[in-house]
Amino acid sequence: MRDDAATLLPAEGYRMLRRLGPPAPPAPPGAQPAGAPAGPGAPAGPGAAGVAPAVRPTPPRCPPELRRELARQLAAALDVLAGRRPDATLRRLRLGPQVRGGLATRLRAGGIRGAALRSLHPDPRRGGAVAHFVGTWESESGIRALAGRADRPGGTGPWTITALRLI
Repeated sequence: MRDDAATLLPAEGYRMLRRLGPPAPPAPPGAQPAGAPAGPGAPAGPGAAGVAPAVRPTPPRCPPELRRELARQLAAALDVLAGRRPDATLRRLRLGPQVRGGLATRLRAGGIRGAALRSLHPDPRRGGAVAHFVGTWESESGIRALAGRADRPGGTGPWTITALRLI
């Protein structure tokens, strides 16, 4: 078995994934291509004379009200699963029909003892009309991950959790 470990190689796409990054901004007309020497004996590559290093775009800031609203809804849903809140709480939360149905099914199966939200990381998209989120939740069996999506029709109004996966 130890001899087999020496022959293990990374998956074919692994090297490509490590190189992925945002594309470099287009060069202005008449500029030299990136990596080309600026002249005889000049160094090539990022930081070289005449070559600007690639700039990574900054991600959009997450509005604090989005984080608060999603954290409140997810914490309440996990409290219901843990038995700390009544089942009727699920009806008052802004959850999509599939999310509500999935949580009700999990509740009928006995819930999740000790379920509680630990962290949440929303990522707003499409001008604030959609937000994807990831986070962690805790139960008696340990710390687990969660992922989902929240929508806000028309980009205004309350957020509705339309997809949720407790991993």
